[in-house]
Amino acid sequence: MVEVCGVVVTGMPGTGKSSLSKMISVCYGIERFPVGDTMRAINPMLDFARENVLIPDGVHLELDRRMIERMRDLTPQKRMIFDACLALYFVDLYHFPGIIKILIVADWEKCVERIALREDKTYDLAEQTTMQRIVDNNSRWGRLYPGSRGYFDPKKADIVIDNTRLDLEATKEVVVKGMKRLGLDLD
Repeated sequence: MVEVCGVVVTGMPGTGKSSLSKMISVCYGIERFPVGDTMRAINPMLDFARENVLIPDGVHLELDRRMIERMRDLTPQKRMIFDACLALYFVDLYHFPGIIKILIVADWEKCVERIALREDKTYDLAEQTTMQRIVDNNSRWGRLYPGSRGYFDPKKADIVIDNTRLDLEATKEVVVKGMKRLGLDLD
């Protein structure tokens, strides 16, 4: 049996993957690889979450290279949690052992509500920019990573949770139970 040494959290924008991974990281002392923060570190002038801008392919490729490198270095003593849309795809593509795959889903309206609140936008503007971001990402990822379709496929995840009606604490409780059941030692 392979020891669990990592966790990936993925989901559509607004599902709470970054909030959940941050909470688990803080509560259990697991190092976190936050894709959004890392992307901003690669290109500090870019605030992709607040502006509807097209992120250069080079930034995506560098970010993905860094994430894959960190996944390769995981050990039971050097654990990490990743929040990234393409995390499931990379774990499957490179056959990384010992990584628990979590998919968070939520109703579209709830995701847009969360984004509008987080980014201080109207619901309509949040919906429009989020939809454009999804279209742009699908196009880019299809071009950069042929075969990456289905990166939110529940069959590829170890844990799937619909947090439409759950707050962050309740989502964390469900996910932590699942991670412990799958062998992640959090004590």
